This record gives sequence, structure tokens and C-alpha cells, in this order.
Amino acid sequence: MKITRSKLARQNRLDRGRRQPSIYSRTQQDTIRRDYKKSFLMMVLGLLIVGLFYLIFLSPLFKIEKIELSEIKYQERAKILRETNNFKDSFFLNNNLIAISGSSLEKKLRVLPGIKSVNISKKYPNTLVINIIERAPALVWQSLDHKYLVDDTGMIWADYEEKYKDIPIVIDTKNLPTEIGKKPVSSEFSKFVTALN
Repeated sequence: MKITRSKLARQNRLDRGRRQPSIYSRTQQDTIRRDYKKSFLMMVLGLLIVGLFYLIFLSPLFKIEKIELSEIKYQERAKILRETNNFKDSFFLNNNLIAISGSSLEKKLRVLPGIKSVNISKKYPNTLVINIIERAPALVWQSLDHKYLVDDTGMIWADYEEKYKDIPIVIDTKNLPTEIGKKPVSSEFSKFVTALN
């Protein structure tokens, strides 16, 4: 059989149009390719999440380096700072400005005698701001030969100290036992004594 040029050219054209044999079908190749893409994207996403976690919580970027405390008149500054440092060092991530719980720290500081209210705020990237409103001594309450400081709400918030000698003293003639945190008088009485002074 004689092969002419035109038959050879036609055979070459037909060969070019045919797909090469493959061990996978076209749909299997696309599925495998998609699976590789998904795996790659999941790996990149996982690395991004780990990187962000490190950047936000473990890197020194948001580490608390400075504590700003509002002006206080009656409280010991060192005691408040000590309580704050104990709180932020007590948990794994609490030295991190983002992770520290402002409301939990507020509760911890609010139980200190002489503190009326606390407000915690954050200055990024590394400063914790503590604003304290103190209980101010309105009068000195003396009962059972012991003196206490009473604020304008009538609550005893501290033991008497000599630096408060200019504050009016009210003597309980019934000598009823009392302690810090109790209210031996009403707020009206406390304000009345303050107004007399």
C-alpha cells in the first residue's frame, strides 16, 4: 500500500486532535488539583492564624510595660501597684494588654479599703491606665476605744491614723462593736458632720 503525502498529512492532523493517554481521567485530575489547592490554602490559613496569635498574645508588642495610676490622696500608691502587678502576673497571658481582663482587675482593686470605684482602660500598645476614686474621710468614728475613718456614705473604710487629726471625731457612747466595711451612721449624718466642720 502506497501512502501518499495527502494521507500522511491527514493522519498527522488526526493525531494532533487526539488526547494523549493518561492514567487519570480529566475529572480525576481536576479533583486532585483542587484537593492540593485546598490543602495549600488551609496550610497558609493555619500559618496566618498561628502568626497572628503569636503577634497578638505572645510577642512583646502588647506586653504591659507601663501602669498609669490616677492621682490618689489617701491610698498607698505602692499597695495598688503591687495588687495590679500580682494580678497581671498571676495568669499566663495577663501580662498582655489585649488579654488582661479590665473588669476582673477592677473587682480585685475595688475590695481594697478606701477605694470607692475603679475604672481600667488601655492605651495601646503597652500602657494600662487605672483611674481610682477614693473614699475621703468625712469623720472619725470612735467606738470601744478604737477609731475608724468614715466616708461621706457613712461607711468605715480604714483605721484611724494621726495624719487625720483635723477631722471631726464622733464618739459612740453605746460602744457598739463595728469594723471596716460596716456602716455605723447614715450618709445624711456623715454629710451633716462634714458641713459643721
